[in-house]
Amino acid sequence: MPSQITKLYGVVPSDNAQVVLLQHRALLLGLVGAACAFAAHNEAVRWPTLVGAVISMASFIILCVLQDQMGGALRKIALVDLAALPVAAALFYFLMKA
Repeated sequence: MPSQITKLYGVVPSDNAQVVLLQHRALLLGLVGAACAFAAHNEAVRWPTLVGAVISMASFIILCVLQDQMGGALRKIALVDLAALPVAAALFYFLMKA
């Protein structure tokens, strides 16, 4: 698993605590993704799921900017999150019209 972490994040965890933190982050990201898949089929949870996903993406981008990591190894992940924000905005729009 540490080699996958290195491939994805561009960092080599220096101890087991860092591995656990990065694995925990991956698990939480998986839960956000699973919630989005569930929300696609369950109208009752669409709003809270969309808000949670936007908070997750926006906070990662903000942290990357504040820590000057937009040019580093995390750039690809931050750009994917940045590209997903207009999609989320469109979903907000369509949910408001519904």
